[in-house]
Amino acid sequence: MPDIDLTETAEEIRQSFTPRYDEVVGRAARRRRWRAWLAGLAVAVLGGGLAVGLATTAAGPPDPAPVPLPPGLANGPMVAGDSAHLYQVFQPCADGPCLEPQQVAVSSDLGHTWTLRAGPGSPDHGVEVLAAAGPAVLAVNHGGQVSAPTRWVSTDAGSTWRPAAVERGILPSTLPTAFVLDDRLTVLDAASGVLTSDSRPLPLRQARFVTSTRPDGVWRIVGYRTERPAPMSNTSAVEGVDLAIAESTDGGRLWDVRSLPRDAGFGEIVTADGTDLYAGYRGAGTVEIFVSRDAGRTWTAGATVAATTANLLATREGSLYVATPAGVLRSTDHGRTLGPSELDTTHTPSFQVTPDGYLAATWHTVNAWWSEDGVTWREIL
Repeated sequence: MPDIDLTETAEEIRQSFTPRYDEVVGRAARRRRWRAWLAGLAVAVLGGGLAVGLATTAAGPPDPAPVPLPPGLANGPMVAGDSAHLYQVFQPCADGPCLEPQQVAVSSDLGHTWTLRAGPGSPDHGVEVLAAAGPAVLAVNHGGQVSAPTRWVSTDAGSTWRPAAVERGILPSTLPTAFVLDDRLTVLDAASGVLTSDSRPLPLRQARFVTSTRPDGVWRIVGYRTERPAPMSNTSAVEGVDLAIAESTDGGRLWDVRSLPRDAGFGEIVTADGTDLYAGYRGAGTVEIFVSRDAGRTWTAGATVAATTANLLATREGSLYVATPAGVLRSTDHGRTLGPSELDTTHTPSFQVTPDGYLAATWHTVNAWWSEDGVTWREIL
């Protein structure tokens, strides 16, 4: 959906509702007289009970006290289903080494309070959250050395779990919650928790789904044209230009495959609108940003930062965030230069885009920040 400039409209509305202060003062005086008379009547008739009840109702119930996560380790990135529901695979460590089974930490109020719930399957095997959509969480119960991983779904924020079969079918054109599973593009239904994989294979191997903050009906994946011996996360020694980004505008029937700048050191690719693309590459103690302003058809070198690794985020309002172990930087000129940002952390957060905001979270220190506009951030954990 295109951004709409409501500045002039907001000003007209503000002026049209500018109060006349003589009327405001008069109404306030009448309200004070009415409340005084009502309070006196309540005390006389009910001995003060009604007045106390009115005061309690007016004040409202107090906010619940924060319930932070106990000491422990986060295993994998924090995942947001929406602007309220957060999920974190967590291993409590009261004292000494972490020997307790992994659990799923759940928050339904954006990190204010947390509840630890048992994961699915055997507690002896780890759990990986693949995707979240509102109150539904998809997890993988790793089956150990012999059995294959088993997929589970919860539609009540981790209170109960059920084994999840992956259905094959034709996916919708807009994919708000998509990921690659078994070399197929897969979606998680936010209402039913049903997993559906596209019946057609992807044109790239070891692919990842590229999320856009403005869903436009275009599917984007990044991966290799041919089968590679190692996953993309370990490509520092791989040469050539086998890496590519592929786009489909017709629901996966046809794909337009475009080369990336190079293979060696590739980290990730992000976009906000599908036109401006940013790719991060690790080098010898640096991370280099490559920029495409034409949906990946051509690439130019952007900013370079001294870091061993970096996570990227492109926001709807045009910012590019580069999170490094030394801090989080921000670019407002399409990746050409980097400056400071409001995200104050010396750990490297991972980012997630939701339809109504952005989540930044660090793993082992278990800190998290939330932003509705991609500019201002508030710490939530």
